[in-house]
Amino acid sequence: MVALSKSLNSSSVPWDIEKEPNPCSWEGMLSVSNNKLGSIPVEFVRDCGKIDGLKQLNFSKNRLNLIYNHFTGSLPTQLGKSKLLEELQLSMNKFLGRIPEEIFGYPNLKLIDLSQNNLSGSVPDRVGELSKFEANQNEFGSVIPSGITKFLKNLDLRYNMLSGSIPSDLLSPPNLQSVDLSFNRLEGSLPVNMSSRLIKLRLGNNKLSGTIPASFARLQNLTYLELENNGFTKVNPPELGSCQSLALLNLAQNRLMGSLPVQLGKQSWRFHTQHHEFHDFPLELQLGKNQLSGYIPEMPRNLQIALNLSNNLFKGPIPKNLAGLTGLEVLDLSNNKFSGEIPSFLTQLKSLTQLLLTNNSLSGDIPKFNWWVVVEISGNTDLTNLTTGTPVINLPAEPVINLKVFIAAFYFSSFISFLLCMVGPKVLHEAWQEERLIFRPRKSGRI
Repeated sequence: MVALSKSLNSSSVPWDIEKEPNPCSWEGMLSVSNNKLGSIPVEFVRDCGKIDGLKQLNFSKNRLNLIYNHFTGSLPTQLGKSKLLEELQLSMNKFLGRIPEEIFGYPNLKLIDLSQNNLSGSVPDRVGELSKFEANQNEFGSVIPSGITKFLKNLDLRYNMLSGSIPSDLLSPPNLQSVDLSFNRLEGSLPVNMSSRLIKLRLGNNKLSGTIPASFARLQNLTYLELENNGFTKVNPPELGSCQSLALLNLAQNRLMGSLPVQLGKQSWRFHTQHHEFHDFPLELQLGKNQLSGYIPEMPRNLQIALNLSNNLFKGPIPKNLAGLTGLEVLDLSNNKFSGEIPSFLTQLKSLTQLLLTNNSLSGDIPKFNWWVVVEISGNTDLTNLTTGTPVINLPAEPVINLKVFIAAFYFSSFISFLLCMVGPKVLHEAWQEERLIFRPRKSGRI
């Protein structure tokens, strides 16, 4: 125990070995996170396992490499006899192998966090006995077993190698609130049955396909829906427009065809708080890199972060429906077939900071935007700069300058210049005196 005490980060573990030689007398929560442990001492687990009141055991943010005794690189199973253990946090380590069944043997265990390890194999069925299971950034393969969300509220398995289809019952349990299966290898269609309490659903960067189902219309609490980089081909018109709590809708990089649903803009999407009050909430709508075309309906007026319609098949004039987006910061209409002039109403969008119009068929004069608005217009050969009267041909996109970064760089360069002015001559003089500088003239004769 003395050796263990000396190896711990005192700022993260308030353990004074002089005052309390045995940390196993603590009750409630035991945390040795954010240290550099190479192994868990056997006596630590053996003795601390006798704590009857232990509720939370936190070994996260260590560098565990369990290579001897009961630990051979796999997850520890002999964590004591506490019947009150509720949370087990083993994230950000180097655990290997499968998840042992014994780890689920604590009757009050509600949360297991195994994120950022090197675990592999299949996801155990008994995950469904928990209320929260996080195991992102591992190497889990195989298919997702049925029933693992039976009692879960939160499931996070992003950045793994899960394959196969999503089980039909995965999204339906009534207590389920958050599911993140992004960056896997999942195939097939979305389940039809979904929990009405679902708040966050992230399934991006998989191989899903088919139609976004009508059951989304019932998800009044859904706030984050991310289905980007899949193979969806159709959005049934009424569904997503009925999700009034949406703050982020990301359907980019799919195969969506046809017109946008009119229902997207008919209702003002709002954020529903726990006090049953509705408030306007910043909304981001990502629909780029699809095959959308036709009429662009009115967008939600509380759209604030971004509207991305780039890399689609829209054509004709830029629609007047966009004039109401006075809170919008980024508008991306690039890589379409828009024609005609750049409408002057875009200059009246007071919150706009970036307007991307590259690679369209726009023509006429470029209206004058506020100085803080970055306008990218390359690939529109018939545009004319209003201030100079000269045509703009393949004008390169202007870089987006972060004001805070610019100011920080300015002060840093000024500080370096000051040091060179004050210290530099002295250092050069001393180096010259010690004959440590050798001047070699360039071939051109210039220094």
